[in-house]
Amino acid sequence: MRETKLIPAEGRTVPLEDGTPWPLDDKGRPVPLVPAPSRYVRRRIKDGDLVPAGKAAAPASSEPEPAETAPVEPTETTPKTGSARRREKTES
Repeated sequence: MRETKLIPAEGRTVPLEDGTPWPLDDKGRPVPLVPAPSRYVRRRIKDGDLVPAGKAAAPASSEPEPAETAPVEPTETTPKTGSARRREKTES
């Protein structure tokens, strides 16, 4: 993993790996840090909790975006013929 300065995404509160709060500057903004590469940091990046310091990112929504596809028409199903044949054989 490259050494990239990271900050919590906008609207997110992300603690450091040791559980301490993310450091803030005098104006209350998160200080960009280069955290040690670990599973914790990779997971936070994948989940969108941590973003590169140069990019302003909106918080990730928990709902997936709707796909813009044509509506699916319901298809008619045909009855299973195997069960009808079994009934015919057992009835005779």
